[in-house]
Amino acid sequence: MPALTIITQKGGTGKTVTAGSFAQAAASTGKKVLAIDLDPQGNLSFIMGATRSGPGSYGLLKGTSIRDTLQHTSQVVDAVFSF
Repeated sequence: MPALTIITQKGGTGKTVTAGSFAQAAASTGKKVLAIDLDPQGNLSFIMGATRSGPGSYGLLKGTSIRDTLQHTSQVVDAVFSF
């Protein structure tokens, strides 16, 4: 199962837009996609249609089951949001 990570310390480089675009493009071709937002600002969470329910990525890092942190979005992308 391929994984794609988009990371850099510099702000304003297009990480969120790139990650969201790749996720939506892959989902539109029928691929199963999981987007995990670890940015404290949570902008990817916002553009993917996040709701503030569940433990989110912080809970995932603390050992909460992926099934308890996962949300299904209207963009047909499964996501763990940064809340």
